[in-house]
Amino acid sequence: MRIKGANGDAYEAAAIVDEPSLRVEASLGKRTYRVGDDLELALRLGADGKAVTGAKVLATVLVPRQSVGTLLATKPERAGERAGRTEPGLTTGQRRIEALLLDKDGRAALRPVVQTLALSERGDGLYRASVRGVTVPGIYTVVFQVDGQSAKGGTIRRTETLSTFVRFGAADARASALSVETMGGAEIAIRLRPRDTHGNYLGPDAADLIDVTLSHGKVAKGDHGPGRRRILRLDARAPVIRSDGDDHRRGRPALSGSALRSAPLQVSSARATPASERSPSA
Repeated sequence: MRIKGANGDAYEAAAIVDEPSLRVEASLGKRTYRVGDDLELALRLGADGKAVTGAKVLATVLVPRQSVGTLLATKPERAGERAGRTEPGLTTGQRRIEALLLDKDGRAALRPVVQTLALSERGDGLYRASVRGVTVPGIYTVVFQVDGQSAKGGTIRRTETLSTFVRFGAADARASALSVETMGGAEIAIRLRPRDTHGNYLGPDAADLIDVTLSHGKVAKGDHGPGRRRILRLDARAPVIRSDGDDHRRGRPALSGSALRSAPLQVSSARATPASERSPSA
């Protein structure tokens, strides 16, 4: 190393040297997590081609305090929010996030809760733990801290950080305020404010997660913002179920693979009912 400079200048040089035979492999599993799942933590530790046993392995887990979808769905709209503050043409979700980040209480609700877990040794240098039944969707960050000794007597201290995303859970049909009505002509409207079985709201800008299966016709989907009663609704403007001139249409709404109605919805020009409740002559 050569350091050049004027006489009298102070310099400081530092080098980080790692042990090439040291093996530290942290993992959060390979699955796609949803609310209600156990978050699996694992770390494999080895040195000089051998498993390192007897190490102390801790995990600091940053857990969402509240889901962003719930915050966006339930926090009251502020004056001027609909117009947006930074640029025109923002989606409902983008406007809501912008307003949330400008709100002191909103920022506080985004701060995670810290949990610390000790990983148990399972043999062969493998250490495991789990966060049981996560209840809030969002980003989970895990910081692994390792303190151990190699077979040659060297001290091992390492930190590894990983993150994973926990998705919205199984949809709760009763809590999702599902309703159906005719809009005139060959159009019907399905409105809902999706919630999962742990009470989390799906939030805006997520209409692509909702599927409606029809016997025939087309579906147009859209997001109509928080309002007073609904965060996401499917209506005559979007999404509308369009059926070509037939007064009897059937549909099965589903959210992220969870059925919001166990029986098909069958709609006539008079009113909407589940197909299972209609008389045989209908």
